[in-house]
Amino acid sequence: MRYYPVFLDLRGRKVVVVGGGRVAEQKVKSLLRAGAKITLISPVLTPGLKIPVRKRIVRHRRRPYRSGDLRGCALVFAATNDPPLQKKVASDANRLRCLVNVADRPALCTFISPSVLTRGDLTLAISTGGKSPALARKIRRDLSRQFGRAHGDFLKLLGSARKSVSEKVPSQARRKIFWDRLMKAGLLELMKAGKRAEARKRLAGRLGREIVRTGKGG
Repeated sequence: MRYYPVFLDLRGRKVVVVGGGRVAEQKVKSLLRAGAKITLISPVLTPGLKIPVRKRIVRHRRRPYRSGDLRGCALVFAATNDPPLQKKVASDANRLRCLVNVADRPALCTFISPSVLTRGDLTLAISTGGKSPALARKIRRDLSRQFGRAHGDFLKLLGSARKSVSEKVPSQARRKIFWDRLMKAGLLELMKAGKRAEARKRLAGRLGREIVRTGKGG
């Protein structure tokens, strides 16, 4: 099976997590970073899960899962190792046309969660199609050595200039050339060396020259 990779905007959307163990805790942490509105269903919780519940940033139903708990949800995670419960949650989700992820049961999933590496707004997602989460984790560790904090800072710098480039360089073809050349301008190396001010100055200089070139007809 081939999955379609996608990044979802879950801000303010209801997501149900069934389970209160370590896997559920990992799901809740990543969902909170995405701004989801989380309902957690489990009689017991890990100490880590009790914190967001106590702060009331996660809604907790301290009881076993019931049919009807998935009404209105965008996603559901069955983070439990109880096979009958996994099948019930998956069946209910499918009936309600709600996307469902079942821990370690790809056959019951309508989506799977990749192994993720984040550096600021830079997100790298690795998937093995559910065949080997261990390999996905290894690849993530390998990538973490290649992509450091400087990549997130570099992306933030590029994002800060995006609006100006769009407004002041009207030609789509020229914008593409500008961004492609910028990738070779040594800004990332400056960021890695901690020379952020110099990187910003170099970016501003290149943008200024591009605006002048555009004004002269390219």
